[in-house]
Amino acid sequence: MAIFDGLEKLGLDGFGNEELFEGEKKAAPPKAGAAAPKPAKLTYTEEKDFLFDKKNVCPICSRDFTSKTVRTGKVHPEKIDYDLRTVYDTVDMLKYEIVTCPHCGYSVHLMYQGKQTDKQLQLVKEAISTRLKPLNFDGDIYTYDDAKLRYQLAIANAVARKARASEKAYLCLKAAWVIRGETEMLKAQQDTPAAKIEENEAAEKGLLKQALEGFVQARQSENYPLAGMDEKTIDYLLAALYYSQDMYQDCARFLGSILVNPNIKPNLRHKAQDLKELLDAKKKA
Repeated sequence: MAIFDGLEKLGLDGFGNEELFEGEKKAAPPKAGAAAPKPAKLTYTEEKDFLFDKKNVCPICSRDFTSKTVRTGKVHPEKIDYDLRTVYDTVDMLKYEIVTCPHCGYSVHLMYQGKQTDKQLQLVKEAISTRLKPLNFDGDIYTYDDAKLRYQLAIANAVARKARASEKAYLCLKAAWVIRGETEMLKAQQDTPAAKIEENEAAEKGLLKQALEGFVQARQSENYPLAGMDEKTIDYLLAALYYSQDMYQDCARFLGSILVNPNIKPNLRHKAQDLKELLDAKKKA
């Protein structure tokens, strides 16, 4: 899947030719003398139980809309992948990090929400909002298809408003992680065709390549932090992204600069050591 595959169905043809890097009822009051009833304890068993609808006002079309948001403190990290993707115990948080207006297509990652200039918003309006067909995200949760579409729109928005390379790279990285989450879900289902798994893995690798190119460009032209990450974290991430593209010499070069640095935080040093073990195993294979 290319980054913008399918957007033409929403009226947004042309993006495939872009160069990327250029209320609840109140309870009745208790009777006099009676003890106040204890609030019912919420149980969280399904993905929808961990979500709530957050109200937003679109900065482009000024219409109200809601976006599904994960309840703070209800999900917990389970592991961190070699390229810094955090996996949570109950909900794939990545599916809920893009805010999208269904009326005009304004889409942005939570980290960048509210940071666009009027000129940038006008560019999005001209390139996307005036052409977009209505969107529908009315389910109880965002499916992986919903999430992938939202990331596609966020990347298209970033291209339209000429966002920095670091933001576009960050969106590509997150979109790749969403596809990885879907792939993991599909692999757990015994009836998933092998062709679908291969398609997803190819799409993920393609997005990671775009993320790599974007962060390399950002590292040369922007000031830190880049997408909220300091220089040492970016260097580790670049090593991981080079590893994802089988570019082992470049991976080793960035890992070496991290491992000899006495000022690296312990958790990042451990990640670098783990990645070096993966790299050494690849070289021996």
